[in-house]
Amino acid sequence: MAPLKVAQWGRIAPFERLEVRTIGRIVRAVAKAKGFDPADWHPHLLRHACGTQCHDNGMPLQAVAQMLGHARLPNPPPHKGENQ
Repeated sequence: MAPLKVAQWGRIAPFERLEVRTIGRIVRAVAKAKGFDPADWHPHLLRHACGTQCHDNGMPLQAVAQMLGHARLPNPPPHKGENQ
């Protein structure tokens, strides 16, 4: 499969590879447009958000870890409400 390519502002185009810096620019531009501090937003937040959303919607933690490419199951911090 060919790598996904995007134009400067996120339009799919055949002339620019989708790289971490490109994703970072898009994420920060969206954060700024929505009134957030762009310095607090980075591409890795998308990874965390995706994993959290999947787990919150019933995906087993082992499957989330495998989907994200972890070699072994991490030791996550306890969720709110646990051990309280």
